[in-house]
Amino acid sequence: MKRRDFINNLLVLPVLGFFPAGQPVVKPTTDQTGDLLLQETPIAGFHYYDGEIIFYDLYSGMALELRREPDNRKDSNAIEIYCPLGKLGYVPRAANTTLAQMMDRGIALKAELTQVKESIDTWEMARFKVWV
Repeated sequence: MKRRDFINNLLVLPVLGFFPAGQPVVKPTTDQTGDLLLQETPIAGFHYYDGEIIFYDLYSGMALELRREPDNRKDSNAIEIYCPLGKLGYVPRAANTTLAQMMDRGIALKAELTQVKESIDTWEMARFKVWV
C-alpha cells in the first residue's frame, strides 16, 4: 500500500468504520508518545533560505514548525518549514499534498529535524519527520 493511500484510508476509516476489502491492515509506525509517523523527507530549498547560514546550530531532534502557504504562486499546497532560528525551506512538492490537506482541515502535525550533515548534495543536508 502506498503511503498516500494509507493516509487517505486513515482519514476515511473513522467515517466508514472498516478497512476497504482487499486492503491489508498495516501496522503504523508510532513514537513513544503514540504519535503516528506520516513521512520522513529531505527539506526542499534548504540552501536558498537560512539553512546553510544556521547549519552548525541545527541538531537532530530539533522541533520544527510547519506553516501553510496556500497563496504560493508555484504550489498551492506549499508548506514552509521553520526552526526557532529561521526558515529552513519547504516540504518537497512530491510529499506535501496530503500534509496540506490535513493542515487545512485543522489536524495538528508535529515535525522534527532528523538528520543534519554536510554534503555537496543539498538534498542530503537536512531531513525531517512529520507526525500526527
